[in-house]
Amino acid sequence: MIVTYDDEERFETTGREEASRLLPHVSTTSTVLDLGCGIGRVALYVAPHCRTLWAADVSEAMLAMARQ
Repeated sequence: MIVTYDDEERFETTGREEASRLLPHVSTTSTVLDLGCGIGRVALYVAPHCRTLWAADVSEAMLAMARQ
């Protein structure tokens, strides 16, 4: 899903909300795959809660932004 909000705060809020729906299924020993990670909007909030997070996207530009 591509989220295109003009409001940067809403964009971040939706990332936190998506992560909160996933976190009940994640533990500190989990390996998580974020397929289609985009700029890492959700991965940013999931990563601190798992052992390993793999972020994949078809766009090198998106991956470069996610790495930052």
